[in-house]
Amino acid sequence: MKKETRNNLILWPTISFVILLFTLPVLRMAMAGRDEQNRIARLNKKVARLEKERRLNPTPKYKSSEYYPTAIAAVKQTITIVSTSDCVYRTGFFEDGVAVFVEKKVNSCILEATYWVQNGHVYAANGIAKMWSPSISYSKTGIDFDSVEKTVQQFEREEEIRKLAKEITQKIAEAKEKKTAQPEPRYTIVETKDISFHHCKRYSIRVRVDHALSSNELKTISNKIIANFKATRPFNALTIFFYLPDSDIHSVYTEGMIEYAPYGDWSRADDVQTGEYSKHSLKLFTR
Repeated sequence: MKKETRNNLILWPTISFVILLFTLPVLRMAMAGRDEQNRIARLNKKVARLEKERRLNPTPKYKSSEYYPTAIAAVKQTITIVSTSDCVYRTGFFEDGVAVFVEKKVNSCILEATYWVQNGHVYAANGIAKMWSPSISYSKTGIDFDSVEKTVQQFEREEEIRKLAKEITQKIAEAKEKKTAQPEPRYTIVETKDISFHHCKRYSIRVRVDHALSSNELKTISNKIIANFKATRPFNALTIFFYLPDSDIHSVYTEGMIEYAPYGDWSRADDVQTGEYSKHSLKLFTR
């Protein structure tokens, strides 16, 4: 009997240790899951508050007197002791209302009055606000100078974060656009020939390109050449021949041909006055 008791005394710590080894990871997972749920709940609560704040003021302006203009205007109407023209107004969403922090420089001192506006009613959140606006009542418990100042500062920080996030998003988009943008194709005009008759100005242009180009790239080059001719040498019609490297420019084009003429037809070049392009269109031919 004594031997069995001694064996039990030896086994129980071992069994307890094994149970603990299996239990600890489960407890850790449960605690981690609860922490994650709490974190998500806090984030969702913050997002909901920001969304509500955004609906109340869809086009926010950082530290501007136009931020929550109705609340600021309501506060101004209550101030009768001092001038409101040289005051600085800062705002933030707080307790289903708007916290308004007012700063006014008097001689070498800066006076700070805090207000809380809800449903069009203005309340004083500190003694200076009550002194400047003697006709209003004090705000409810929990809304005081410290809470208004903290709300405004936090709101301004969030505005800075949103502003920074917007700038970062824009820079990322610009970087992606720059990365995906294709370089402009290189080309060389190797010959320009005037083949005009009477008062009809026509030019034949031969262009060398570095490699095979897409239809859009051929049109891009052609539009540049056309724009340059319009500015320097008014015409009735242009023909642009494109040649690959090492091909004979006096032979058939090896990459493409563009006709820019009235109705896209070279033969109708004399249907319009020189320099008149309203009826012109571009026609592309490829091999």
